[in-house]
Amino acid sequence: MQVLVPEIEKDFVDKRIISSVWGICHLGRMWALYPEGMLQRNNLLDEQQIAQIDDWITDISYAAL
Repeated sequence: MQVLVPEIEKDFVDKRIISSVWGICHLGRMWALYPEGMLQRNNLLDEQQIAQIDDWITDISYAAL
């Protein structure tokens, strides 16, 4: 998110940036955090990885807000 700080601090932020950030959060949750998401459903993540991704998504969403 640090690379986006100059853009986010502007009075008007390009809607594509906001859409992309929220897309990362939404799809990350769907794919990695939901038990029926493709990564958990296929046993591609362990509990530690799930927790790490959850932390990342939380950090990204708070920074976006």
